[in-house]
Amino acid sequence: MFYNKNNQIKLSDELFKNPTAEYRGAPFWAWNSKLEKDELARQIEVFKQMGFGGFHMHVRQGLETAYLSEEFLSAVKFCTEKAEKEDMLAYLYDEDRWPSGVAGGEVTKTLANRQKFLTMSVNDRQDCAKSPEESANTGKPYFICAFDLSFNEQGILTKIEKVERNAVCNNKRYFFIEQQQGGEPRYNYQSYVDTLNKSAIDTFIMLTHEKLKGAVGNKFSKSIPSIFTDEPQYIPNFPPKSATDIRDVRFAWTTDFDKTYYQTYSCNITEYLPYLFYAAIDEKALSVRFNYYTHLTERFCQAYMDNVGDWCAKNQIMMTGHLMGEDTLYEQALSTGDVMRTYKNMQLPGIDLLCDDVSFVTPLQCRSVVRQYGREAMLSELYGVTGWDFDFRGHKYQGDWQACLGVTLRVPHLAWQS
Repeated sequence: MFYNKNNQIKLSDELFKNPTAEYRGAPFWAWNSKLEKDELARQIEVFKQMGFGGFHMHVRQGLETAYLSEEFLSAVKFCTEKAEKEDMLAYLYDEDRWPSGVAGGEVTKTLANRQKFLTMSVNDRQDCAKSPEESANTGKPYFICAFDLSFNEQGILTKIEKVERNAVCNNKRYFFIEQQQGGEPRYNYQSYVDTLNKSAIDTFIMLTHEKLKGAVGNKFSKSIPSIFTDEPQYIPNFPPKSATDIRDVRFAWTTDFDKTYYQTYSCNITEYLPYLFYAAIDEKALSVRFNYYTHLTERFCQAYMDNVGDWCAKNQIMMTGHLMGEDTLYEQALSTGDVMRTYKNMQLPGIDLLCDDVSFVTPLQCRSVVRQYGREAMLSELYGVTGWDFDFRGHKYQGDWQACLGVTLRVPHLAWQS
């Protein structure tokens, strides 16, 4: 139980006037310099003086202590013990910056773990691997198939014809190619992780969660209530703007996506790939596209959200955090599919409401899942990206309306360590 005192028959007036740590906010504490224990201890004491109930140990740009090194884990342990002495809570964070899933680039040093995507292009590639497996293990693109496409005057797809790679077509040939990311500075010159690949996320859990458990696992569900996962996602889907747009476009994909899609729907999606990218007169296009997004969401949840959530449940620590693109159905389709489905195995579902904006749907959909699954609490990362002139009236307003819609744990963004 996170809110054990809620079991009391009558709420204590003293508890209401002077809430204990679990009822107080816990900011992102941005570790962006060398981690020196005397300074860490001093800042924890300042957090307590300010009225916070704890802090999220959150890595940011500038960290000089090697991420997940023995020195880093020693600092996590030290801060956890200091929090316990101060009757505060120490909340974990699962990544070097964000989005979560790469363990600071260690996961995606293995090429097969890197993020994949499906490219539609009017240009063929001559450097392709001979199989999806070779593509995954070497980083080379993999040619899937080619189509001859016909459109009407309104830009609606009227006919698709699967053709040989070198066929002479009546119209323009479109090539469908599996590719993967690589060499991205944001991920320490590796790549973001393939969040549709359970094996890749198993590696993330082994390199991150298991290491944290080894350092402070004896404090799980005690002075450490949760571990925050930040903006996991699949690669954003970018369809063409129109039938005349011949730029390369992409959709989320992974090496065996067509196989598991077939197992689920008894349909070979590679026979209908253009239907993902264009509106079409064929009624089958709607079912192919609907099933694609449903399957994409399920693959993402099974590989990442359910996988991490199951580990947390097994190890008696709550999974919390928030997803990329929560605010609208359109943004969800781009990056996570169905955000309400992703909350299923989160013990402490959360949202991100940065800026001085109002978005009622974001907390309401999260609160709905909190109630359906009987979760105790709901988190919001808030106040960030508001500018230096954002005053206390603004802070109170943002906190008040979110509390009205179910937020119980505020994570102010951001408290710099340096």
